Parts: sequence; C-alpha cells; structure tokens
Amino acid sequence: MKRFDWSMMRVPAVVFAVGIPAATFAAANFLSAEIGRSVFVGGVMCFAHIAAGFVILELSFHSTPTSFLKRVLGGMGLRLAAMLAVLVALLKTQAFHTTALMLGLLAWYGLGLVFEVAMLNKKVTMKQLMSDEQ
Repeated sequence: MKRFDWSMMRVPAVVFAVGIPAATFAAANFLSAEIGRSVFVGGVMCFAHIAAGFVILELSFHSTPTSFLKRVLGGMGLRLAAMLAVLVALLKTQAFHTTALMLGLLAWYGLGLVFEVAMLNKKVTMKQLMSDEQ
C-alpha cells in the first residue's frame, strides 16, 4: 500500500480541531444549544468531506493525468452526494435548527474548500515536476 503524505492534512486538522469546538461553544452560549449542535455537526461533516478528498487525492496521485482528474472530480461528486444524503437524513430524523445547520455547513465548507484547493494545487504541481524530471 502507498504511503500517504499526511503533512498536507496537518493545517486543516488543527484549524478544524480548534475551530469546531470554539464555534460550537460560541453558538451554544450566545445563541442556543440547538444552534451550537447544528454548527458542530456541520463542522464534522465538512471535515469528513475534506479528509475523504485527501484520501482520494493521495490514492490517485500516481495514476495517469486523465485518470487522476477523473478520480478527483468523480470523488468530489460522490462526496457531495454523500453529504447531501447525510444532510437529508439528519434533517428528517433529528431536531436540528435547519438554518443554523445550513449556514454552518456553508461556512465550514467554504473554509474546507480553501484547504482542498491548496492541497490539489500542491499535488498537481508535484505531479508536473515529477513528469518534467522524467
């Protein structure tokens, strides 16, 4: 099995590990416990989304450029579909504050997207440098 370069996940992991509890604490204490719970769940869902994207990126790194692009973009579609399914299931079965969950999810997803684009850019640059050396 290929070794993963976990160094790219350090910054997102620290940001989410500090940000999720801080945002949850602020929302729960200054707004309501239900809103705090919604912010927490949105953050956890987005971190899982980023972690899955990282795994897909690492697993597809040594494939051909076409296959790499298909796996990364296809993986993004599957991850978004999975997030939608989890979101619908949570809203149908649990008592979440819908607006807080959606806005929290949007904010966490925006932050996660920044990390994901940075990771993808770094991997594509590394891939180009490796192909130029050969």
